[in-house]
Amino acid sequence: MLDKLEKIQWGISGFFLLLFTAMFFYPGIPPVAPRILAPVQPVEAKQFESGLDKKELQEFRKKFLQANVAAKKRAKSQARIEQEYRPVEPELYEVAKDLRQAVGQLNLVEAVRDLRHKTIRITKFKPGSYLPELGFKEGDVVELIDGVPLTFNEAEARRLWREKQAEFEAGKPIIVTVNRGGRRKQLIFRLSDFR
Repeated sequence: MLDKLEKIQWGISGFFLLLFTAMFFYPGIPPVAPRILAPVQPVEAKQFESGLDKKELQEFRKKFLQANVAAKKRAKSQARIEQEYRPVEPELYEVAKDLRQAVGQLNLVEAVRDLRHKTIRITKFKPGSYLPELGFKEGDVVELIDGVPLTFNEAEARRLWREKQAEFEAGKPIIVTVNRGGRRKQLIFRLSDFR
């Protein structure tokens, strides 16, 4: 009788070991173990802009001005908007650009959508989310991307995703405006090709 029970226990143990191993090697299942990625440290504006040529710098400043105007209009205030310049390492971008990984990251964040105001409030990060490494905090209300309100239309969101991904890969900065405790803050990201 004991032999039969031991065989069943070994069989069950082997099944779970096989299932656990499959999670890491089968491409259809996203990995459960979070990747260890370095935090995206803020830098000074001059260092952030150092990799942009003259035309790109002009385009960035125009986009920056438009994002500021949109954020102030949305806030109905002329209060100063804080900026954080964050260069994104290529390793982190490789993880983030995969749509499957990006959707997986959404599952690692508890958030509330406000369809009326077209915002998302981040309420909690789950273990494995890399959004805190990008500078987002619990309680942030994401309001604008490059001065444009968020969209909850799936087709429009996919189009925006592809457009912003192409811009980012081309070295153009992306400006995300958040409301953090009543104060507007812009997290400005660019692919890190400088030191």
